[in-house]
Amino acid sequence: MTMTTSELLAARIARHSDRPEAAVVDATGEVTYREFWDRVTRTATAVAGMRRIAVLPTSDIGSLVVVVAAMHAGVSVVLLHRHLLAQEFADVVAVCEPSLIVAHPRQHARVHGWGAVDVFAPEDIPASPPATLDCARTAWADRWFPR
Repeated sequence: MTMTTSELLAARIARHSDRPEAAVVDATGEVTYREFWDRVTRTATAVAGMRRIAVLPTSDIGSLVVVVAAMHAGVSVVLLHRHLLAQEFADVVAVCEPSLIVAHPRQHARVHGWGAVDVFAPEDIPASPPATLDCARTAWADRWFPR
């Protein structure tokens, strides 16, 4: 039986969940394997059922948690590059139609500058997003790709 990347990662983290040392470290702190996996499973529950999410990753624990959680939940991830132009971002959003756009709070101004209406911080992903969540629409896309 071949294991998926998510299953391999879950098994590895489970093997180390009782270890007290840090699993992931960023500029603001660190988390143990157990803390990391707890955050991943909570976030995976929140994004489960979504088709796709867009993430502007930075070198922080939250970005890694969101990407691993999406993988664990079977949700496709579109990684956004920080040097996208507004029109490029609108093209990405129009093509991939993400259910959620996620970025570290210090990157929200950048993503709003691209035209995103709603952007969530990794720790603020709603536990049960409303059915009408429309955070992936942009002002630019609304002009050129009306519903």
